[in-house]
Amino acid sequence: MAGTGYTASLTVTDAAASTATLRLLAWLTVPLVPALLGFQAMSWWIFQGRTDGRALVYG
Repeated sequence: MAGTGYTASLTVTDAAASTATLRLLAWLTVPLVPALLGFQAMSWWIFQGRTDGRALVYG
């Protein structure tokens, strides 16, 4: 806000999670992302070609 003398007191460092929390999230992300991508690829492979233009899904 211009002219009101307001300054932001919250910095990125203050708003960030603790180091322990970030490490935990990183360790959880490492195995989950490949698993989710693998499941998505498997689902795409299984269901490819199973739909046609005759079925109006959104209408």
